[in-house]
Amino acid sequence: MSGIKSILFLLITSLTFIKSSAQQSNANTVPARRIDAVEANPAFACVKYQFTHIYDTLNPKSPDIKEMSLFIGKNSSKYVEDRIYNSVMPIVTVATNSEYSELSEQLNSLNNQSLGIYKNYGESRISIVDIVKENLSLIEEDLDVINWKITTISKDIKGFKCLKAVGDYKGRTYEAWFCKEYPYSTGPWKLGGLPGLIIEASDLKNQVEFSFIGYEKLSANTTDISLPKSINKTGLDEYKKILDSFIVYQSGDKKFKVMDDGTGNPLRENLFQGMGGGGLKKITINNPVELK
Repeated sequence: MSGIKSILFLLITSLTFIKSSAQQSNANTVPARRIDAVEANPAFACVKYQFTHIYDTLNPKSPDIKEMSLFIGKNSSKYVEDRIYNSVMPIVTVATNSEYSELSEQLNSLNNQSLGIYKNYGESRISIVDIVKENLSLIEEDLDVINWKITTISKDIKGFKCLKAVGDYKGRTYEAWFCKEYPYSTGPWKLGGLPGLIIEASDLKNQVEFSFIGYEKLSANTTDISLPKSINKTGLDEYKKILDSFIVYQSGDKKFKVMDDGTGNPLRENLFQGMGGGGLKKITINNPVELK
């Protein structure tokens, strides 16, 4: 009997070691967004949007297009680009990578979408997470109240019964379609403040659009929308100055926002060597999302 117990003990010990080793070996390959347990703020749903922005009015047929995700929690939400959310490289690693990877150059995105926009439904401020001087940083911004005019006009958007609202924000007049059946006062980007989830939105010139792709319920304990830990704080004014010091370049089909050396050339020109597209092309942004 003692021999059987010894064999069982060895089997259990071996299985435990194998499981532990497998978990450790997968630690660097599991996407950063996935976690084993949510300590504070789990998301229960994800809304996917296609973000379209005509950033150059002289070239309206070549807009910037991204797929974005809005993760909704009980009291807050997180808005992030899918390319960043799906990255297998943790954002903190990217921010501190001495080689300054291609992804890190693109994190300061063309339209200042940043690494993530966090909203707390009960507060009048939003938190922006981005890389500032190669460090993961938290920037806080006042969340301006949008004076929405809610109409009686309704339409169905992929099964969601929506009402139309119109409001001015950051120099543009937006038309938003929201769903009262989902009573979360949030939406894509910095938009929110309606008595329901914003399903779609666009400015009246159709230069900035958030088109609805889909809605997905999330399993418990899979996505945490708490603010990252070990994060630096950066003032909003400093953050805006840093953004203004960057210029967007294109190499092939990839756009990069990099620091300019003061002469119209990127400081990290070697980053683009070996990429397709025949060298660098400076991107004109005469129509930013935020006009004010």
